[in-house]
Amino acid sequence: MRACLSVLLALAALAQQQSPRDAPAASAGGTGVIRGRVIAGDTAVPLSYVRLTLQVDGWNGTPPVVLTDTRGRFEFTDVPAGRFVIFAQGPQYRTHYGSASYPAPTPPNPPEPLTLAAGQILEKIDVMLPVVSAINGRVLDDDGVPVAGAQVSVVQLLPGSPDPRRGPTTSTDDRGAFRLAGVSPGDLLVEARFVQEPNEYRHSAFGGLPPPPGFLPTFYPGASSRDEAKTIHVAASEEITGLEIRLLRGSSRTYRLSGVILDSQGRPRSGANAGLEHRNSDSGGSTESLRLDDRGRFTVAGLSPGEYRIRFVPNQFILDPAEPREMADVPVTIADRDIGDLVVTTRPAVDVVGRVVFEGGTPPNARDLEIWARSGDPRAFATIVGRPVRVQPDLSFTLHEVFGPTLVRLHRFLPGWWLKRVSLGADDITDKPVNFQAGDSGRLQLVLSTRTASINGMVTDKSGQAVSGCYVTIFSADPDEWTIDATKTHMTRSTSDGHFEMRGLRAGKYLLVALPPTPGFDFYWNSRRVLPPVARLATEVNLLDGDARTIDLTLSPFPEVRK
Repeated sequence: MRACLSVLLALAALAQQQSPRDAPAASAGGTGVIRGRVIAGDTAVPLSYVRLTLQVDGWNGTPPVVLTDTRGRFEFTDVPAGRFVIFAQGPQYRTHYGSASYPAPTPPNPPEPLTLAAGQILEKIDVMLPVVSAINGRVLDDDGVPVAGAQVSVVQLLPGSPDPRRGPTTSTDDRGAFRLAGVSPGDLLVEARFVQEPNEYRHSAFGGLPPPPGFLPTFYPGASSRDEAKTIHVAASEEITGLEIRLLRGSSRTYRLSGVILDSQGRPRSGANAGLEHRNSDSGGSTESLRLDDRGRFTVAGLSPGEYRIRFVPNQFILDPAEPREMADVPVTIADRDIGDLVVTTRPAVDVVGRVVFEGGTPPNARDLEIWARSGDPRAFATIVGRPVRVQPDLSFTLHEVFGPTLVRLHRFLPGWWLKRVSLGADDITDKPVNFQAGDSGRLQLVLSTRTASINGMVTDKSGQAVSGCYVTIFSADPDEWTIDATKTHMTRSTSDGHFEMRGLRAGKYLLVALPPTPGFDFYWNSRRVLPPVARLATEVNLLDGDARTIDLTLSPFPEVRK
Protein backbone atom coordinates (compact mmCIF):
# COMPACT_ATOMS: atom_id res chain seq x y z
CA MET A 1 0.00 0.00 0.00
CA ARG A 2 2.86 2.42 0.86
CA ALA A 3 4.51 1.92 -2.56
CA CYS A 4 1.24 2.59 -4.40
CA LEU A 5 0.57 5.68 -2.22
CA SER A 6 4.07 7.07 -2.95
CA VAL A 7 3.55 6.69 -6.72
CA LEU A 8 0.17 8.44 -6.58
CA LEU A 9 1.42 11.34 -4.45
CA ALA A 10 4.44 11.87 -6.72
CA LEU A 11 2.00 12.94 -9.46
CA ALA A 12 0.52 15.72 -7.34
CA ALA A 13 1.83 18.66 -9.38
CA LEU A 14 0.38 17.69 -12.72
CA ALA A 15 -2.06 19.98 -14.53
CA GLN A 16 -5.81 19.48 -14.41
CA GLN A 17 -7.16 17.71 -17.43
CA GLN A 18 -10.51 17.94 -19.20
CA SER A 19 -13.29 15.47 -18.44
CA PRO A 20 -13.96 12.57 -20.81
CA ARG A 21 -16.99 12.41 -23.03
CA ASP A 22 -18.50 8.97 -23.09
CA ALA A 23 -20.87 7.19 -25.42
CA PRO A 24 -22.55 3.91 -24.51
CA ALA A 25 -22.03 1.19 -27.07
CA ALA A 26 -22.20 -2.56 -27.31
CA SER A 27 -19.23 -4.28 -25.71
CA ALA A 28 -18.39 -7.63 -24.16
CA GLY A 29 -20.47 -8.40 -21.06
CA GLY A 30 -18.84 -7.09 -17.87
CA THR A 31 -16.14 -5.16 -19.73
CA GLY A 32 -15.72 -1.86 -21.50
CA VAL A 33 -13.39 0.14 -23.72
CA ILE A 34 -11.29 3.23 -22.96
CA ARG A 35 -9.96 5.38 -25.81
CA GLY A 36 -8.13 8.66 -26.04
CA ARG A 37 -4.90 10.39 -26.92
CA VAL A 38 -1.80 11.79 -25.23
CA ILE A 39 -0.88 15.42 -25.92
CA ALA A 40 1.95 17.77 -24.97
CA GLY A 41 1.20 20.10 -22.08
CA ASP A 42 2.71 23.16 -23.75
CA THR A 43 1.68 22.75 -27.41
CA ALA A 44 -1.22 20.24 -27.30
CA VAL A 45 0.59 18.30 -30.05
CA PRO A 46 -0.21 14.55 -30.00
CA LEU A 47 2.69 12.47 -28.66
CA SER A 48 3.64 9.07 -30.07
CA TYR A 49 5.11 6.04 -28.26
CA VAL A 50 3.91 7.10 -24.82
CA ARG A 51 3.46 4.18 -22.43
CA LEU A 52 0.11 4.04 -20.64
CA THR A 53 -0.75 1.76 -17.73
CA LEU A 54 -4.34 1.17 -16.63
CA GLN A 55 -4.97 0.58 -12.92
CA VAL A 56 -8.44 -0.83 -12.14
CA ASP A 57 -9.65 -1.05 -8.53
CA GLY A 58 -9.96 -4.64 -7.31
CA TRP A 59 -8.38 -6.19 -10.41
CA ASN A 60 -5.73 -8.71 -9.36
CA GLY A 61 -4.34 -9.38 -12.83
CA THR A 62 -1.34 -7.69 -14.46
CA PRO A 63 -2.29 -4.07 -15.33
CA PRO A 64 -2.71 -3.66 -19.10
CA VAL A 65 -0.13 -1.51 -20.88
CA VAL A 66 -0.40 0.11 -24.32
CA LEU A 67 1.63 2.56 -26.44
CA THR A 68 0.23 5.52 -28.31
CA ASP A 69 0.41 5.31 -32.09
CA THR A 70 2.02 7.89 -34.41
CA ARG A 71 -1.03 10.14 -33.96
CA GLY A 72 -0.90 9.93 -30.17
CA ARG A 73 -3.96 7.67 -29.91
CA PHE A 74 -4.45 4.77 -27.48
CA GLU A 75 -7.11 2.17 -26.71
CA PHE A 76 -7.71 -0.24 -23.82
CA THR A 77 -10.12 -3.05 -24.68
CA ASP A 78 -11.83 -5.69 -22.51
CA VAL A 79 -11.42 -3.53 -19.42
CA PRO A 80 -13.30 -4.95 -16.41
CA ALA A 81 -16.09 -2.67 -15.23
CA GLY A 82 -15.03 -0.60 -12.23
CA ARG A 83 -13.05 2.42 -11.11
CA PHE A 84 -9.81 3.20 -12.94
CA VAL A 85 -6.85 5.57 -13.27
CA ILE A 86 -4.52 5.87 -16.28
CA PHE A 87 -0.79 6.55 -15.79
CA ALA A 88 1.29 7.84 -18.71
CA GLN A 89 5.08 7.96 -19.15
CA GLY A 90 6.96 9.11 -22.25
CA PRO A 91 10.03 7.35 -23.69
CA GLN A 92 13.35 7.88 -21.90
CA TYR A 93 14.79 10.08 -24.64
CA ARG A 94 11.88 12.54 -24.35
CA THR A 95 12.93 14.16 -21.08
CA HIS A 96 11.22 17.48 -21.85
CA TYR A 97 7.93 16.01 -20.62
CA GLY A 98 7.15 14.34 -17.33
CA SER A 99 4.66 11.66 -16.32
CA ALA A 100 0.94 12.17 -15.85
CA SER A 101 -2.22 10.55 -14.61
CA TYR A 102 -5.82 10.67 -15.76
CA PRO A 103 -7.79 11.88 -13.93
CA ALA A 104 -5.26 14.41 -12.64
CA PRO A 105 -4.69 14.56 -8.87
CA THR A 106 -5.89 17.44 -6.73
CA PRO A 107 -2.89 18.10 -4.44
CA PRO A 108 -2.26 16.82 -1.90
CA ASN A 109 -4.74 14.07 -2.74
CA PRO A 110 -4.06 11.35 -5.33
CA PRO A 111 -6.16 11.01 -8.49
CA GLU A 112 -9.83 10.21 -7.87
CA PRO A 113 -10.65 7.18 -10.09
CA LEU A 114 -13.34 7.35 -12.78
CA THR A 115 -15.98 4.66 -13.22
CA LEU A 116 -16.34 2.45 -16.30
CA ALA A 117 -19.65 0.59 -16.59
CA ALA A 118 -20.10 -2.81 -18.22
CA GLY A 119 -20.58 -2.37 -21.94
CA GLN A 120 -19.49 1.27 -21.90
CA ILE A 121 -17.07 2.87 -24.36
CA LEU A 122 -15.32 5.80 -22.69
CA GLU A 123 -13.56 7.89 -25.31
CA LYS A 124 -12.12 11.28 -26.25
CA ILE A 125 -9.88 11.23 -23.18
CA ASP A 126 -6.94 13.64 -23.40
CA VAL A 127 -4.00 12.74 -21.17
CA MET A 128 -1.66 15.73 -20.98
CA LEU A 129 2.08 15.25 -20.31
CA PRO A 130 3.40 18.33 -18.48
CA VAL A 131 6.66 20.05 -19.30
CA VAL A 132 9.16 19.16 -16.58
CA SER A 133 10.43 21.76 -14.16
CA ALA A 134 14.14 22.62 -14.42
CA ILE A 135 16.81 24.68 -12.67
CA ASN A 136 19.77 26.29 -14.47
CA GLY A 137 22.83 27.94 -13.01
CA ARG A 138 26.61 28.01 -12.50
CA VAL A 139 29.07 26.85 -9.85
CA LEU A 140 31.98 29.17 -9.04
CA ASP A 141 34.98 28.86 -6.74
CA ASP A 142 35.90 31.36 -4.03
CA ASP A 143 37.58 33.57 -6.65
CA GLY A 144 34.48 33.64 -8.84
CA VAL A 145 35.98 31.30 -11.45
CA PRO A 146 33.71 28.62 -13.00
CA VAL A 147 34.20 25.12 -11.58
CA ALA A 148 34.06 22.24 -14.07
CA GLY A 149 33.06 18.74 -12.93
CA ALA A 150 31.21 19.81 -9.77
CA GLN A 151 28.29 17.60 -8.77
CA VAL A 152 25.05 19.54 -8.39
CA SER A 153 21.90 18.00 -6.92
CA VAL A 154 18.42 18.89 -5.71
CA VAL A 155 17.53 18.39 -2.05
CA GLN A 156 13.72 18.19 -1.90
CA LEU A 157 12.08 19.48 1.28
CA LEU A 158 9.02 17.38 2.08
CA PRO A 159 6.16 18.79 4.19
CA GLY A 160 5.86 16.99 7.49
CA SER A 161 9.12 15.09 7.09
CA PRO A 162 12.39 16.03 8.83
CA ASP A 163 14.46 14.20 6.24
CA PRO A 164 15.11 15.67 2.78
CA ARG A 165 14.96 13.61 -0.39
CA ARG A 166 17.58 13.63 -3.12
CA GLY A 167 16.30 14.75 -6.50
CA PRO A 168 17.99 15.00 -9.92
CA THR A 169 21.79 15.20 -10.01
CA THR A 170 24.10 16.49 -12.74
CA SER A 171 27.66 17.77 -13.29
CA THR A 172 28.87 21.18 -14.41
CA ASP A 173 30.45 21.64 -17.84
CA ASP A 174 33.65 23.54 -18.65
CA ARG A 175 31.82 26.83 -18.07
CA GLY A 176 30.65 25.73 -14.64
CA ALA A 177 27.09 25.58 -15.98
CA PHE A 178 24.47 23.02 -14.96
CA ARG A 179 20.86 22.16 -15.76
CA LEU A 180 18.75 20.04 -13.42
CA ALA A 181 15.72 18.72 -15.30
CA GLY A 182 12.79 16.71 -13.99
CA VAL A 183 12.61 18.59 -10.69
CA SER A 184 9.52 17.84 -8.61
CA PRO A 185 7.49 20.98 -7.88
CA GLY A 186 7.70 22.30 -4.34
CA ASP A 187 10.28 23.73 -1.97
CA LEU A 188 13.87 22.61 -2.43
CA LEU A 189 17.53 23.40 -1.98
CA VAL A 190 20.35 23.10 -4.52
CA GLU A 191 23.68 21.66 -3.35
CA ALA A 192 27.06 21.60 -5.10
CA ARG A 193 30.06 19.39 -4.28
CA PHE A 194 33.56 19.19 -5.68
CA VAL A 195 36.29 16.79 -4.56
CA GLN A 196 39.80 17.98 -5.39
CA GLU A 197 42.39 15.34 -6.25
CA PRO A 198 45.28 15.71 -3.76
CA ASN A 199 47.78 14.12 -6.16
CA GLU A 200 47.49 17.31 -8.21
CA TYR A 201 49.59 19.04 -5.57
CA ARG A 202 51.72 16.10 -4.49
CA HIS A 203 53.30 15.77 -7.90
CA SER A 204 57.02 16.59 -7.95
CA ALA A 205 56.33 19.59 -10.20
CA PHE A 206 54.72 21.27 -7.19
CA GLY A 207 57.55 20.27 -4.87
CA GLY A 208 55.37 17.78 -3.00
CA LEU A 209 53.18 20.50 -1.54
CA PRO A 210 50.22 19.47 0.62
CA PRO A 211 46.83 20.20 -0.93
CA PRO A 212 45.02 23.42 0.02
CA PRO A 213 41.81 23.30 2.06
CA GLY A 214 39.21 21.43 0.07
CA PHE A 215 35.79 22.64 -1.00
CA LEU A 216 32.89 21.93 1.33
CA PRO A 217 29.46 20.78 0.20
CA THR A 218 27.76 24.13 -0.45
CA PHE A 219 24.07 25.02 -0.68
CA TYR A 220 22.77 27.82 -2.89
CA PRO A 221 23.77 30.62 -2.80
CA GLY A 222 26.82 29.92 -0.61
CA ALA A 223 25.78 28.24 2.65
CA SER A 224 27.42 25.40 4.54
CA SER A 225 24.22 24.03 6.09
CA ARG A 226 20.60 23.44 5.20
CA ASP A 227 19.40 25.93 7.84
CA GLU A 228 21.43 28.75 6.22
CA ALA A 229 20.54 27.86 2.62
CA LYS A 230 18.02 29.73 0.51
CA THR A 231 14.88 27.76 -0.23
CA ILE A 232 13.75 27.75 -3.86
CA HIS A 233 10.10 27.21 -4.75
CA VAL A 234 9.56 25.50 -8.09
CA ALA A 235 6.15 25.47 -9.72
CA ALA A 236 4.93 22.82 -12.15
CA SER A 237 6.61 23.16 -15.57
CA GLU A 238 8.68 26.13 -14.35
CA GLU A 239 12.16 26.87 -15.77
CA ILE A 240 14.39 28.66 -13.25
CA THR A 241 17.59 30.32 -14.53
CA GLY A 242 20.48 32.38 -13.24
CA LEU A 243 21.43 30.53 -10.04
CA GLU A 244 25.04 30.95 -8.89
CA ILE A 245 26.59 28.80 -6.19
CA ARG A 246 29.93 29.90 -4.70
CA LEU A 247 31.75 26.93 -3.21
CA LEU A 248 33.04 27.31 0.32
CA ARG A 249 36.45 26.06 1.38
CA GLY A 250 36.97 24.20 4.60
CA SER A 251 38.75 25.95 7.46
CA SER A 252 41.11 22.98 7.58
CA ARG A 253 42.43 20.50 5.07
CA THR A 254 40.54 17.46 3.86
CA TYR A 255 41.82 13.95 4.44
CA ARG A 256 42.53 10.70 2.66
CA LEU A 257 41.37 7.19 3.50
CA SER A 258 43.13 4.15 2.10
CA GLY A 259 43.12 0.47 2.88
CA VAL A 260 42.38 -3.01 1.64
CA ILE A 261 39.33 -5.29 1.64
CA LEU A 262 40.02 -8.98 2.35
CA ASP A 263 37.72 -11.96 2.68
CA SER A 264 37.53 -14.15 5.77
CA GLN A 265 40.42 -16.28 4.42
CA GLY A 266 42.68 -13.23 3.96
CA ARG A 267 42.30 -13.09 0.17
CA PRO A 268 41.88 -9.69 -1.56
CA ARG A 269 38.42 -8.78 -2.82
CA SER A 270 37.82 -7.14 -6.19
CA GLY A 271 35.15 -6.90 -8.84
CA ALA A 272 32.42 -6.18 -6.30
CA ASN A 273 30.24 -3.33 -5.08
CA ALA A 274 32.10 -1.35 -2.43
CA GLY A 275 31.02 2.07 -1.26
CA LEU A 276 31.87 4.77 1.24
CA GLU A 277 28.80 6.30 2.86
CA HIS A 278 28.72 9.64 4.63
CA ARG A 279 25.55 10.51 6.52
CA ASN A 280 24.70 14.07 7.50
CA SER A 281 21.53 15.79 8.58
CA ASP A 282 21.75 18.59 6.03
CA SER A 283 21.48 16.71 2.76
CA GLY A 284 20.57 13.18 3.79
CA GLY A 285 24.05 11.80 3.16
CA SER A 286 25.80 10.37 0.14
CA THR A 287 27.48 7.19 -1.03
CA GLU A 288 30.38 7.02 -3.46
CA SER A 289 31.89 3.95 -5.03
CA LEU A 290 35.24 2.60 -3.90
CA ARG A 291 37.52 1.48 -6.71
CA LEU A 292 39.30 -1.73 -5.76
CA ASP A 293 42.41 -2.85 -7.62
CA ASP A 294 43.29 -6.51 -8.17
CA ARG A 295 44.80 -6.61 -4.67
CA GLY A 296 41.67 -5.25 -3.02
CA ARG A 297 43.21 -1.84 -2.29
CA PHE A 298 41.37 1.48 -2.38
CA THR A 299 42.08 5.18 -1.80
CA VAL A 300 39.57 8.01 -1.32
CA ALA A 301 40.68 11.64 -1.15
CA GLY A 302 39.08 14.93 -0.19
CA LEU A 303 37.17 13.68 2.87
CA SER A 304 35.90 16.17 5.42
CA PRO A 305 35.93 15.20 9.11
CA GLY A 306 32.91 13.10 10.05
CA GLU A 307 31.37 9.66 10.43
CA TYR A 308 31.57 7.25 7.47
CA ARG A 309 30.83 3.59 6.73
CA ILE A 310 32.55 1.25 4.32
CA ARG A 311 30.00 -1.13 2.87
CA PHE A 312 30.79 -4.09 0.65
CA VAL A 313 28.58 -6.58 -1.20
CA PRO A 314 29.63 -9.13 -3.83
CA ASN A 315 28.74 -8.54 -7.44
CA GLN A 316 25.33 -10.15 -7.78
CA PHE A 317 25.61 -10.22 -11.56
CA ILE A 318 28.66 -12.51 -11.53
CA LEU A 319 27.46 -15.95 -10.50
CA ASP A 320 30.86 -17.52 -9.95
CA PRO A 321 30.67 -20.50 -7.54
CA ALA A 322 34.24 -19.73 -6.48
CA GLU A 323 33.28 -16.18 -5.54
CA PRO A 324 32.73 -16.08 -1.76
CA ARG A 325 29.39 -14.57 -0.80
CA GLU A 326 30.79 -12.33 1.91
CA MET A 327 30.00 -8.78 2.93
CA ALA A 328 31.22 -6.02 5.21
CA ASP A 329 29.82 -2.99 7.02
CA VAL A 330 32.54 -1.08 8.90
CA PRO A 331 32.25 2.36 10.60
CA VAL A 332 35.12 4.80 10.06
CA THR A 333 35.72 8.17 11.79
CA ILE A 334 37.72 10.86 9.97
CA ALA A 335 39.06 13.29 12.59
CA ASP A 336 42.26 15.29 12.09
CA ARG A 337 44.52 13.05 10.03
CA ASP A 338 44.71 10.71 7.05
CA ILE A 339 43.86 7.05 7.61
CA GLY A 340 46.12 4.58 5.84
CA ASP A 341 46.36 0.80 5.73
CA LEU A 342 42.84 0.20 6.99
CA VAL A 343 41.98 -3.51 6.77
CA VAL A 344 38.33 -4.38 6.12
CA THR A 345 37.49 -8.06 6.47
CA THR A 346 34.29 -9.46 4.98
CA ARG A 347 32.29 -12.24 6.57
CA PRO A 348 30.04 -14.84 4.96
CA ALA A 349 26.33 -14.43 4.55
CA VAL A 350 24.40 -17.24 6.24
CA ASP A 351 21.48 -19.50 5.39
CA VAL A 352 18.82 -19.51 8.10
CA VAL A 353 16.25 -22.30 8.47
CA GLY A 354 12.96 -21.38 10.14
CA ARG A 355 9.49 -22.78 10.70
CA VAL A 356 5.93 -21.46 10.47
CA VAL A 357 3.43 -22.17 13.24
CA PHE A 358 -0.30 -21.70 12.59
CA GLU A 359 -2.38 -21.07 15.71
CA GLY A 360 -5.63 -22.99 15.41
CA GLY A 361 -4.60 -25.52 12.78
CA THR A 362 -2.70 -25.57 9.51
CA PRO A 363 -4.68 -24.30 6.49
CA PRO A 364 -4.69 -26.45 3.33
CA ASN A 365 -3.00 -23.69 1.32
CA ALA A 366 -0.09 -23.25 3.76
CA ARG A 367 2.48 -23.87 1.00
CA ASP A 368 1.32 -20.71 -0.78
CA LEU A 369 2.89 -18.68 2.01
CA GLU A 370 6.17 -16.89 1.17
CA ILE A 371 8.76 -15.57 3.63
CA TRP A 372 11.60 -13.15 2.98
CA ALA A 373 14.50 -11.45 4.72
CA ARG A 374 14.57 -7.70 4.27
CA SER A 375 16.91 -5.00 5.48
CA GLY A 376 16.45 -3.57 8.93
CA ASP A 377 18.83 -0.73 8.02
CA PRO A 378 17.30 2.32 6.26
CA ARG A 379 20.58 2.84 4.38
CA ALA A 380 20.44 -0.79 3.22
CA PHE A 381 23.61 -0.52 1.11
CA ALA A 382 25.27 -3.68 2.39
CA THR A 383 22.24 -5.80 3.03
CA ILE A 384 21.30 -8.30 0.35
CA VAL A 385 17.55 -8.67 0.43
CA GLY A 386 16.95 -12.32 -0.34
CA ARG A 387 14.37 -13.63 -2.73
CA PRO A 388 11.07 -14.70 -1.17
CA VAL A 389 10.99 -18.41 -0.34
CA ARG A 390 8.05 -20.82 -0.22
CA VAL A 391 7.08 -22.76 2.87
CA GLN A 392 7.78 -26.49 2.55
CA PRO A 393 5.26 -29.29 3.33
CA ASP A 394 6.72 -29.65 6.85
CA LEU A 395 6.20 -25.85 7.28
CA SER A 396 9.93 -25.14 7.23
CA PHE A 397 11.64 -22.52 5.06
CA THR A 398 15.22 -21.46 4.34
CA LEU A 399 16.32 -17.84 3.96
CA HIS A 400 19.45 -17.78 1.79
CA GLU A 401 22.52 -15.53 2.13
CA VAL A 402 21.29 -13.32 4.95
CA PHE A 403 23.64 -10.53 6.01
CA GLY A 404 23.43 -7.38 8.06
CA PRO A 405 20.57 -6.10 10.23
CA THR A 406 17.62 -8.15 9.02
CA LEU A 407 13.87 -8.24 9.56
CA VAL A 408 11.87 -11.36 8.69
CA ARG A 409 8.57 -10.64 6.99
CA LEU A 410 5.72 -12.28 5.10
CA HIS A 411 5.92 -11.72 1.36
CA ARG A 412 2.87 -13.62 0.15
CA PHE A 413 0.01 -13.72 2.64
CA LEU A 414 -2.76 -16.26 3.17
CA PRO A 415 -6.29 -14.81 3.26
CA GLY A 416 -7.46 -14.45 6.85
CA TRP A 417 -4.05 -15.20 8.41
CA TRP A 418 -1.87 -12.51 9.98
CA LEU A 419 1.63 -12.33 11.42
CA LYS A 420 1.46 -12.50 15.22
CA ARG A 421 5.11 -12.93 16.21
CA VAL A 422 8.63 -13.63 14.88
CA SER A 423 10.84 -15.44 17.41
CA LEU A 424 14.48 -16.41 17.59
CA GLY A 425 14.61 -18.97 20.37
CA ALA A 426 12.86 -17.32 23.32
CA ASP A 427 13.34 -13.76 21.99
CA ASP A 428 10.62 -11.82 20.17
CA ILE A 429 12.40 -10.26 17.16
CA THR A 430 9.29 -9.21 15.21
CA ASP A 431 10.47 -5.59 14.99
CA LYS A 432 14.11 -6.03 16.05
CA PRO A 433 16.69 -6.19 13.23
CA VAL A 434 19.00 -9.17 13.82
CA ASN A 435 22.50 -9.93 12.54
CA PHE A 436 21.93 -13.65 12.01
CA GLN A 437 24.74 -16.10 12.74
CA ALA A 438 25.17 -19.66 11.47
CA GLY A 439 24.05 -21.00 14.86
CA ASP A 440 20.67 -19.29 14.53
CA SER A 441 19.52 -21.71 11.85
CA GLY A 442 16.63 -23.82 13.16
CA ARG A 443 15.78 -21.36 15.95
CA LEU A 444 13.69 -18.98 13.83
CA GLN A 445 9.89 -19.22 14.08
CA LEU A 446 6.99 -17.26 12.57
CA VAL A 447 3.62 -17.50 14.32
CA LEU A 448 0.49 -16.78 12.28
CA SER A 449 -3.02 -16.42 13.64
CA THR A 450 -6.58 -15.70 12.52
CA ARG A 451 -7.37 -14.05 15.88
CA THR A 452 -5.99 -10.56 15.39
CA ALA A 453 -7.62 -7.24 16.21
CA SER A 454 -9.38 -4.77 13.90
CA ILE A 455 -10.52 -1.15 14.12
CA ASN A 456 -13.05 0.78 12.07
CA GLY A 457 -14.61 4.18 12.42
CA MET A 458 -15.31 7.54 10.87
CA VAL A 459 -13.23 10.72 10.59
CA THR A 460 -14.93 14.11 10.94
CA ASP A 461 -13.70 17.69 11.23
CA LYS A 462 -14.50 20.01 14.12
CA SER A 463 -17.84 20.87 12.56
CA GLY A 464 -18.83 17.20 12.38
CA GLN A 465 -18.46 16.89 8.61
CA ALA A 466 -17.00 13.66 7.21
CA VAL A 467 -13.38 13.98 5.99
CA SER A 468 -12.25 11.95 2.98
CA GLY A 469 -8.70 11.10 1.96
CA CYS A 470 -7.05 11.83 5.31
CA TYR A 471 -4.31 9.68 6.85
CA VAL A 472 -5.50 7.39 9.66
CA THR A 473 -2.45 6.02 11.44
CA ILE A 474 -2.07 3.59 14.33
CA PHE A 475 1.25 2.85 16.03
CA SER A 476 2.62 1.40 19.25
CA ALA A 477 2.30 3.48 22.41
CA ASP A 478 5.81 2.27 23.36
CA PRO A 479 8.52 4.50 21.79
CA ASP A 480 10.93 1.55 21.92
CA GLU A 481 8.74 -0.05 19.23
CA TRP A 482 8.98 2.93 16.84
CA THR A 483 11.37 1.05 14.62
CA ILE A 484 11.87 0.78 10.88
CA ASP A 485 8.94 -0.88 9.13
CA ALA A 486 7.38 -1.79 12.48
CA THR A 487 4.53 -4.31 12.29
CA LYS A 488 2.54 -2.23 14.78
CA THR A 489 2.59 0.82 12.50
CA HIS A 490 -0.29 0.89 10.04
CA MET A 491 -1.75 3.60 7.86
CA THR A 492 -4.85 3.85 5.70
CA ARG A 493 -6.92 6.64 4.15
CA SER A 494 -10.51 7.52 4.88
CA THR A 495 -13.00 6.82 2.11
CA SER A 496 -15.18 9.38 0.34
CA ASP A 497 -17.71 9.18 3.21
CA GLY A 498 -15.04 9.48 5.92
CA HIS A 499 -14.90 5.81 6.97
CA PHE A 500 -11.75 3.79 7.62
CA GLU A 501 -10.87 0.20 8.57
CA MET A 502 -7.70 -1.55 9.74
CA ARG A 503 -7.35 -5.31 10.11
CA GLY A 504 -4.63 -7.74 11.19
CA LEU A 505 -3.49 -5.70 14.19
CA ARG A 506 -1.30 -7.41 16.79
CA ALA A 507 -2.33 -7.26 20.44
CA GLY A 508 -0.90 -4.34 22.37
CA LYS A 509 -1.29 -0.73 23.46
CA TYR A 510 -1.59 1.67 20.51
CA LEU A 511 -2.00 5.33 19.60
CA LEU A 512 -4.52 6.24 16.88
CA VAL A 513 -4.75 9.56 15.00
CA ALA A 514 -6.24 11.11 11.85
CA LEU A 515 -4.14 13.72 10.00
CA PRO A 516 -4.46 15.74 6.81
CA PRO A 517 -2.77 14.16 3.76
CA THR A 518 0.78 15.40 3.25
CA PRO A 519 3.05 14.30 0.36
CA GLY A 520 6.33 12.70 1.41
CA PHE A 521 5.31 12.01 4.99
CA ASP A 522 6.68 8.61 5.97
CA PHE A 523 5.72 6.95 9.25
CA TYR A 524 7.54 3.73 8.44
CA TRP A 525 11.14 4.87 7.83
CA ASN A 526 11.36 8.10 9.86
CA SER A 527 9.32 6.89 12.81
CA ARG A 528 11.64 7.91 15.67
CA ARG A 529 11.70 11.51 14.43
CA VAL A 530 8.18 11.76 13.05
CA LEU A 531 6.07 10.03 15.68
CA PRO A 532 6.83 12.03 18.89
CA PRO A 533 4.80 15.13 17.88
CA VAL A 534 2.12 12.91 16.33
CA ALA A 535 1.82 10.90 19.56
CA ARG A 536 0.75 14.01 21.46
CA LEU A 537 -2.33 14.28 19.24
CA ALA A 538 -3.31 10.62 19.31
CA THR A 539 -5.94 8.58 21.15
CA GLU A 540 -4.73 5.61 23.22
CA VAL A 541 -6.22 2.22 22.31
CA ASN A 542 -5.59 -1.12 24.06
CA LEU A 543 -6.19 -4.09 21.74
CA LEU A 544 -6.48 -7.79 22.56
CA ASP A 545 -6.44 -10.74 20.17
CA GLY A 546 -9.78 -10.96 18.40
CA ASP A 547 -10.95 -7.45 19.32
CA ALA A 548 -13.18 -5.64 16.80
CA ARG A 549 -13.36 -2.00 17.88
CA THR A 550 -15.26 0.98 16.47
CA ILE A 551 -13.55 4.31 17.20
CA ASP A 552 -14.50 7.62 15.59
CA LEU A 553 -11.83 10.29 15.19
CA THR A 554 -11.68 14.05 14.81
CA LEU A 555 -9.15 15.29 12.26
CA SER A 556 -6.05 16.69 13.99
CA PRO A 557 -3.86 19.48 12.56
CA PHE A 558 -0.57 18.34 11.10
CA PRO A 559 2.16 18.72 13.75
CA GLU A 560 5.49 20.42 13.21
CA VAL A 561 8.24 17.80 12.90
CA ARG A 562 11.70 18.63 14.21
CA LYS A 563 14.65 18.62 11.86
